Amino acid sequence: MMNGFKEVEPSFEDCLLMLSKKLVDSSSTVNIDSLLDAFTALVGDCDFHSSQRNKNIETFLKRYGSSVDEINKMRMRASHFTLIKVIGRGAFGEVQLVRHKRTNKIKRADSAFFWEERDIMAYADPMWIVKLHYAFQDLKYLYMVMEYMPGGDLVNLMANYDVPEKWAKFYTAEVVLGLDAIHSMGYIHRDVKPDNMLISASGHVKLADFGTCVKMDSDGLVRCSTAVGTPDYISPEVLRSQGSEGVYGRECDWWSVGVFIYEMLVGETPFYATSLVATYSKIMNHQSTLTFPDDVSISDAAKDIICKFLSNRNVRLGRQGVAEIKSHTFFVNDEWDWNTIQNTRPPVVPDLTGDDDTRNFDNIEKEGLPQESFQLPRAFAGNQLPFIGFTYSREFSPMACLAVSQQTLADAKSDLQRLSMQNEQYASELGLVQETKKLADACLQQVNADSSSIELDCLKLEKELAAVRLELKETSRKLEQELENRKQLEVMLINVRSEYDNLQNAERKTKSEHAIDMDRQISELNERIRLQCDSEEKLRTLFNELQESYNNQDLALRELRIKYDVLTSHCDEAQENLKSVQAQLDAERAQSTQQSQLLLSTKERNDALQIKLDYLREKYTKLTDENQTLTEKKHNLEKEYSITELELKNLRDKYEQEVQNYQNSLNSSQIGNEQCKSESTFVSELEKKLRDEETLRHSLQQQLNDVERQRKVLSLDCDHFSDQIQQLGMEGENLKSKIQELTGQLEVEADKRIRLQGELGTAMGTITTLKNREANLEREISILKQECSQLEFFSNELRKCKSISQSQLRDVEDQLETHQCLYSLYKNQTKELKELVSTRDEELNSVKSNLTRQVEAVQLQLEMDHKARRLAEDSLSDREKEKAMLEIELKRLSNRHKQEITSKDAIIDQFKEKERAYLQTIEELRKAHDNLNVNLENVNQELSRKTSMSTSTDEQIQQLKKMYEKEQQLKKSAIDKLTEVMQKKSTQNKKGYRADELKRKDKEFKKLQQDVQQEKRKYDEMVAMYQKEMSDLQATLYEEGQAKERLLIELECKEEELELLQQKLHVLLSETCSVDSASLAEVVDFNNGNFTMYDMSLMRMCDLPKKKKYHVFFKLFMLAKGRAVLPDVMSHKGHDFIAISFHSPTSCDICSKQLWNVLKPPPALECKRCHVKIHKDHLEKHDRDVAPCRVNYDPMLARDLLLMVSSADECKVWVNRIRKCMENFRKGGDFLKTARSSGSSVHNILVDGDKVIWRKISIRCVSSGELDENH
Repeated sequence: MMNGFKEVEPSFEDCLLMLSKKLVDSSSTVNIDSLLDAFTALVGDCDFHSSQRNKNIETFLKRYGSSVDEINKMRMRASHFTLIKVIGRGAFGEVQLVRHKRTNKIKRADSAFFWEERDIMAYADPMWIVKLHYAFQDLKYLYMVMEYMPGGDLVNLMANYDVPEKWAKFYTAEVVLGLDAIHSMGYIHRDVKPDNMLISASGHVKLADFGTCVKMDSDGLVRCSTAVGTPDYISPEVLRSQGSEGVYGRECDWWSVGVFIYEMLVGETPFYATSLVATYSKIMNHQSTLTFPDDVSISDAAKDIICKFLSNRNVRLGRQGVAEIKSHTFFVNDEWDWNTIQNTRPPVVPDLTGDDDTRNFDNIEKEGLPQESFQLPRAFAGNQLPFIGFTYSREFSPMACLAVSQQTLADAKSDLQRLSMQNEQYASELGLVQETKKLADACLQQVNADSSSIELDCLKLEKELAAVRLELKETSRKLEQELENRKQLEVMLINVRSEYDNLQNAERKTKSEHAIDMDRQISELNERIRLQCDSEEKLRTLFNELQESYNNQDLALRELRIKYDVLTSHCDEAQENLKSVQAQLDAERAQSTQQSQLLLSTKERNDALQIKLDYLREKYTKLTDENQTLTEKKHNLEKEYSITELELKNLRDKYEQEVQNYQNSLNSSQIGNEQCKSESTFVSELEKKLRDEETLRHSLQQQLNDVERQRKVLSLDCDHFSDQIQQLGMEGENLKSKIQELTGQLEVEADKRIRLQGELGTAMGTITTLKNREANLEREISILKQECSQLEFFSNELRKCKSISQSQLRDVEDQLETHQCLYSLYKNQTKELKELVSTRDEELNSVKSNLTRQVEAVQLQLEMDHKARRLAEDSLSDREKEKAMLEIELKRLSNRHKQEITSKDAIIDQFKEKERAYLQTIEELRKAHDNLNVNLENVNQELSRKTSMSTSTDEQIQQLKKMYEKEQQLKKSAIDKLTEVMQKKSTQNKKGYRADELKRKDKEFKKLQQDVQQEKRKYDEMVAMYQKEMSDLQATLYEEGQAKERLLIELECKEEELELLQQKLHVLLSETCSVDSASLAEVVDFNNGNFTMYDMSLMRMCDLPKKKKYHVFFKLFMLAKGRAVLPDVMSHKGHDFIAISFHSPTSCDICSKQLWNVLKPPPALECKRCHVKIHKDHLEKHDRDVAPCRVNYDPMLARDLLLMVSSADECKVWVNRIRKCMENFRKGGDFLKTARSSGSSVHNILVDGDKVIWRKISIRCVSSGELDENH
């Protein structure tokens, strides 16, 4: 190694100098910070219990553990900064505004990024790239301290200003220079958009967010299989790389620059669509979808550069280098060029209050990130090794301090020696690690060899499985043949038994000794046959047991078939014996009876199987019904989901249409403030509907997932039961076929029996011949004995066959094992099917994520619209100073209204005093009758004056409304003036005014904008204050109206009491009754002769002449003691609230929260008059936000009616009729609840439906009296 150094470097000092340069160079991979990172990482990875068992590691930690702790204390860390504000938060960290405690410099801190981002910000040109000051780490987090850009991003600038083409040139040029700086370092940004373009304190633009950057290959291209970037700004070649390896270069960033220029000039991206799929389709078909709106003026040079940027990558502008872009005519201007643009004043310079001003960033609440717990490794894992070389410091570097003097050089040498020793130790440890790696590789090779042998064994097993399948098919074919042979033998056995029955009948009649001996021999044969039947029954029982255990059903079936073959062989042998002994028919009849019993047992077993089959079928039908209901529920949920998606899409379309109409109306400056408010309320309602639809969609999706999950479970159960039912069905069908065959044979035997009974007569004739043949039968008996011995020999052979069948049974068991192997294969196939289902679920999840992205895009669009609305409201604040005059006038009117309220209070006090006076006058009626009438007249005058005062307040409110409308018109005119000024400013710019005048006007315009914003805020505060005062005044006015109603009711009650006292006084004085002083001066003339109580035709109202006597008058006085009220009505501030529940989307008119629920809606109230909907809690808590009812209602229904008829007799008739009607109402139980009569005054309570109406009716007949002009 030393010889190599001598060949490369002639002197040792030069080698040390080069090594020191590498240690000092921050871009070197072996600089001092990287070495310190490696040292601390090595100590951190070794510092756990399991690795300390190694003595070398233990001594290493003892020696350098404390040193590493001291190094960590002396290096840069998070405690050196003071947190000011959190200005951003993402999935992998958050962005904070911090201040260095020692230098007091403001910087931006980020907590998660990539190596490409660090290298770009650390070593790129800081003129166009956000500068990296520090990069450090601790045990849990990575930190990056960057330059703070207080101007926000270009999205905020485009939302606050209408960007002209002149501004677009400037910002595009700075973005091009920033991208050129990145490309010169060999990186591609891949996410160029206004959100990643930050504005510095001087107003210049710098690029940020390099997390998507990628290093180019030596040919200047990138090969990637994933599409990276924002959908609206992504290029077609990057989009094609999704799912397949794509090849593209730096031209993908120039595509995003073209989209950025179009967005600045038009206001939206060129390929914007409501869905992500539509956006991607427009990007892929950009030749036909790229259009320019007619209502936006764009120069030809701007259109040309946009079209050249948004073109195919082979001909795209900038493919041949950045010089091609700089030479385009779009950037030609007189104010700056590519060399002086950094020193040029930007179009917009942020107005900052200090170096920590964060007005251009959204307020984000600080929240603690979840603490990650890392599991302790069992062996050396090297978790900290990937972050070696991460630390970076632009200003405070250890080697920068060491290079100041020769002393620092000596210290560096000692540190270098120490580091070389550490490197040697690390090399020794690395050797150990390599040895362990070799051992691991050897183990891996052995595992691979074992896996290859296992694969060979699997192949052998599969071959054997195929052979077993072939043997199984052959055995099943043989089994079918044996079953057919057995059926034939059974038919022959039944025929022999029928013949045996006939001969047995004949033998019973003879009853000879020879027959008895034959019966004995036949019984022995029957006993043997019975034993064979018993063996068959045992096999049947085995079949039932095997059938109950479904898991071993196939094996049991094969065993049963093998035993069945043995029985068939026995039956064949028995059949041969029975053919030779046809005379023994009695034994055959017994055998037939046993066979019939066996048939009954098989039928019973079949019935049991049929019951079990029916039960399984019922269970299967239930499961299928449940599955169908679940599928129907799923389809319904899918329909509801699609309907909600369609409604959501319609709402979005409506919303976009409303926003477009709103923007058009703002450009034409013809919408007033009231319309703006209506638009804002409509937009808020749309947003509420969108949120409600979104929640409904999520709930439906959750229900759909639950139903799908239940459906899958039931489908698995249904498949399992269907397999069982199919197997039982097959067995049942086999048994049914056997039963049918046996029943057919029985019918044939019955036919034979009938035929044989006919032949019985002929057989009787043969009895005589049989007697003659007794001698011959004795000889035949001896022959039968010999045959019995032969049968015993045959039974021994049957036992041998049984042993052979047992060996065959073992073979079948081997076949069962092969079937189990097949079952394992089927199980693996089911696992693969489950994996396919999981992939489909993942596809569904991807569709859900796409939907969420679409919703987020809609929310972003909503935020853009809100920003546009804020701009519109700011533009409407030019006439705020004139509004101040209106507010002064409102104060004056409010003071006047307060004075009127005090005057009303004084009037109320006067009413109270007069009430006391009325009580005194009642006691002194005889002495002061005339004075009482004067007082009543004064009261009427005061009431009229009070009503006139209330009408005057209404007139004042109308005047205020008119003044407000005038102010709205003034505001519109101011907006028109402002637009004219802006147009004049643009024409002057076109004429080419001097740059100084333009700068001066820009400053004036900015100052005016600031003044306007301040005045707008003041005006908003004053309007809110006066609106609150107006609501309070309305509430007090409503309370005054209520008090007025109560006073009027009390006054009328007092008047009525006075009338009663006057009547008593007239009776005492023996005077005629006259009309009271509160009578009206109008009389209803009933001259129609056909006038009835329920069919009144009022002909005319006539004025009373003065000083005339009338004997044809009677008066009706109806007083409403209360208004119509439901039992559950709650009155509050003029509202008549009723309890109600909402099951459809509804919101509260006070707190704007949800007022509905499908299952359990919250308690709510609704006014019957103005239909205001609120939570019940607002009324129970006496919330002041409940405004008075907007619908005016006069609850005073008191009426006086003086009626005139043609004669005094008719007057009496009418009075009697009305009294009779009142008596009928008093007697009726349905309409009249309570009644009280006193003199000629009747108090009634009439019930009309669910309304309770209080009425007080006074009838007074004017038979003789004098109506003077006072009345």
